[in-house]
Amino acid sequence: MTAQVNCNDTFLLFDAAREHLPTWSQWMRVGMRKAWRDMCRVAKAAVACEDRRAGRHLLLTLDDRMLKDIGISRADAWAEAIKPMWRD
Repeated sequence: MTAQVNCNDTFLLFDAAREHLPTWSQWMRVGMRKAWRDMCRVAKAAVACEDRRAGRHLLLTLDDRMLKDIGISRADAWAEAIKPMWRD
């Protein structure tokens, strides 16, 4: 003989477990916090890329005397300037 399974016990277990689950508003708060954090990271990365691009462009405008003052050659300046903006 097999033992009968009482479905009501299963539902009672489900209801007890459901009490420990976060509510919809808690899920949304966590999700919005993570989305905001990710958007801030993207914005910071975009600003850093733009700063690198502008700095490399400025490096190309320096004359040989100024490049010598900072200790790099014209070839080094060109090598730095042709790097993609996302690369350090």
